[in-house]
Amino acid sequence: FAEFVQRLIETPGEAGWDQWWIAEILREDRWLPAGGLVAVDLAGHTDFATFVGAMGLDAAGLESEGQEDGDTVTVCPEAGYCLSLWHSDGLVLGVGAAVTLAAWNDSEFAGGDFEAGEFVFQGSTDGTDFDDHPTEGDAAALTFETGAGNLAPGDVVYEAYALSIEGSTYAATLEAVGPVDSAGTLLGDGQIAIESVATDTFGCDADAFGGGSDVPTTITTDAPVVNLCLRVTATDSLTQGETGTVMWQWNAESVE
Repeated sequence: FAEFVQRLIETPGEAGWDQWWIAEILREDRWLPAGGLVAVDLAGHTDFATFVGAMGLDAAGLESEGQEDGDTVTVCPEAGYCLSLWHSDGLVLGVGAAVTLAAWNDSEFAGGDFEAGEFVFQGSTDGTDFDDHPTEGDAAALTFETGAGNLAPGDVVYEAYALSIEGSTYAATLEAVGPVDSAGTLLGDGQIAIESVATDTFGCDADAFGGGSDVPTTITTDAPVVNLCLRVTATDSLTQGETGTVMWQWNAESVE
């Protein structure tokens, strides 16, 4: 419609209209062009089809696209644009409109802050001071009770160890890997047997081991510490003078 108006302003003679008017609408305190009323003398055009053809429109299209009602014809040759024609005392009046009302526009935004959680898995030989021991080379040194350096078949020694996810924002699954021989073959040859249980408090002896329970497979943030009681028993297969080192390993993985 804006192009239609501009052409009338620039070259009104080429439009073929004898008279024309612009209709406006008020939108947000501004008058905007929204339609037009144009008129032309029939000047020898005997019917609407002839007249519309003179305007450069397809007369056949007029019949297929328009609706005739007596002396009034409406045709919409383009999307969003319609033309109505009717007789009025020897004049053909045309009303063309291609109105696009100003749409209401608004935006809505939402933002979020993100922060990575934390996961901590540490061990302690005294139940108080926890530290990281992530590799075999960084393994905590377990000090079994007197007798661990002079074992005989049937001897039993104990040691306590604690695992913790204190400071983590996630619970964790807990998996025991091993124990395995790190040096020598005491365990692999069946010269010693190793067992472990979980205890309510830190500490490990015969009584604590006897009152222990299965080591849990999960650790929660509500109860982030697991106290372990480790028992090593020398079997009848123990060879005199045999030495070795055993390595315990626990893996923890964060869970929702």
